[in-house]
Amino acid sequence: MKTVKLLFTAIIVCAFASISYAREIYLSPNGNDSGNGTRIQPLKSLEKAIELIRQSHEKQITVFLGGGIYPLEKPLVFTNPENGLLPEVIFKAIKKEMPAISGGVQVKNWIKNSDGFWEAELPKGIKKTGNPRELFVGGKRAVRARHPNEGYLRVKKVGADRRTNFFFEKGDFPVPENVKNVELVLLHDWSISRIGVKEINVNENKLTAVDSIGARNPEFFNLDYWEPNPRYFLENAPEFVDADFEWALQPEERKIILKLPENVAPENLQIFIPVSEGLISITGNEKQPIKNIHFEGITFQYSKWEIPEKGYCGVQACHFDPRPSNKGWAVVPAAINSAWGENITFKNCVFKNFGGSGVWFGTGSKNCRISSCELDDISGNGIMIGEGQDRIVN
Repeated sequence: MKTVKLLFTAIIVCAFASISYAREIYLSPNGNDSGNGTRIQPLKSLEKAIELIRQSHEKQITVFLGGGIYPLEKPLVFTNPENGLLPEVIFKAIKKEMPAISGGVQVKNWIKNSDGFWEAELPKGIKKTGNPRELFVGGKRAVRARHPNEGYLRVKKVGADRRTNFFFEKGDFPVPENVKNVELVLLHDWSISRIGVKEINVNENKLTAVDSIGARNPEFFNLDYWEPNPRYFLENAPEFVDADFEWALQPEERKIILKLPENVAPENLQIFIPVSEGLISITGNEKQPIKNIHFEGITFQYSKWEIPEKGYCGVQACHFDPRPSNKGWAVVPAAINSAWGENITFKNCVFKNFGGSGVWFGTGSKNCRISSCELDDISGNGIMIGEGQDRIVN
């Protein structure tokens, strides 16, 4: 009898040990954050799940995501709680379902204007200071209205300072009525500049940018260093909207203009603008790194990055002048970022429709892994490892 009691006690102890060791949390876009996070009463938001994770005492938590969209207005931040370490966390798609963590907001209430283009006001969730640079129609990047539609134009002659202005051939492009929102895209050697236009002088056929075109150092970024007539094109003027799926932003009116094929209506399309500047931020420190965070079968979609006020003047590998700062090179941020993270993994995930870079395992990263994943339509680097000279030590 004594042996039976001991055995029974051991079973009870093991049962409680297993309960304290592992936990499951369920999420659904149709869930409710006042629920208990079970399969029958799933939570709705990732933010609520992370709140429960930080409060938990289990050593391992699996968060099961049902199919659908989990919207974010700002990145999910993983940090260790003050009283210890985060448990091992697995964010996992429920079998045969397709969850997406999305930093985008849908654009609705389109009307057709007198020119036959579709117009819509920017969603209220977009800050008045933010000017969207990307529009996605049916999960595909729409073309920001440009001239020419394909290829590029050639600079006729570089200005005297070889940096801020150049001359063009008369008739090279339709001169926009409002140049304030027009962007110059100039191709250097292996790098590119995206910079606002300050003035287009039609009497002199001269274009002047809002700042120096190209990185300030070294001097081989002078406009005519690599070729006397460098390549360029112009973007984001209503006058350039002349092809299907081209669009332009009119920030003063807080509206978008979009050209669609004749028999296509926007209400039948999923049209999104990225609003969240990043999706996942994993931030430990040298003394206490964050460990054991895993993602399986998740789609990460729509992440925003606004270029600097004085333009993006690239150097190499998404490093650029941090205008108007006079510090050293900056680097395009990633939608998924980890610093002092160990054993951070992504498996069978999709990363797409990003305005900046994709995934960055930065300072102090160790034993991190991306496997069987797809990266598609990412504006900057796909995967970044390590750090650049922008980190200041001592």
